[in-house]
Amino acid sequence: MLARVLLIACVVLSGIGCNRTPPADSDADARPPATDRPRHLGSLAVLPFAGRYDPPEAVGDETEWGRKIKQLNKEILPDEISNRFATKAKPESLKLIPASVVRSRPAESGKGGAESPQAVGKRFGVDTVLATTVGSKGQLSAQLLDVSTGELLWGKTYQLVFKGNFLHWAVDFPDIEEEDIVDNVVRTLSERRGAK
Repeated sequence: MLARVLLIACVVLSGIGCNRTPPADSDADARPPATDRPRHLGSLAVLPFAGRYDPPEAVGDETEWGRKIKQLNKEILPDEISNRFATKAKPESLKLIPASVVRSRPAESGKGGAESPQAVGKRFGVDTVLATTVGSKGQLSAQLLDVSTGELLWGKTYQLVFKGNFLHWAVDFPDIEEEDIVDNVVRTLSERRGAK
């Protein structure tokens, strides 16, 4: 008798869809295929800045200006941004290659021309690069690029400000701009991790 009741129960349950596939509007079908989801981006190389900054009219010695601006673009600003990433981003969530490491390991010569940001990223084995250029009038354009696809993940343009006179040199990169670059990059990478 018990066996008959169990058999009837199984037939009834199978008739109301115990083994049916979920309806088309279920959450399982709403998720995009894995290939359409954003890739996890967990590593970043900060590149030395490219470009130049022509001296303002108040500057007398253009040779000295050029030396100082080269140091600013290649070392001071990228190193400061790298330091801020190191303190702001959690080490377990972001593998960071600072600008000082990128500078210390240049590409092998003989290839001709400057190495592209994507090529630098591939050489260092990172997912993203922060590539920054300085225009002739001090416009600073920062771009976060996906190394694999070349996709622009985030970008913004800032303005470098000159202060000083013939006796005193000072190029001010306002604190708020460094913080803004770091905050935007960290937020963008965090959003990508959350969307995986």
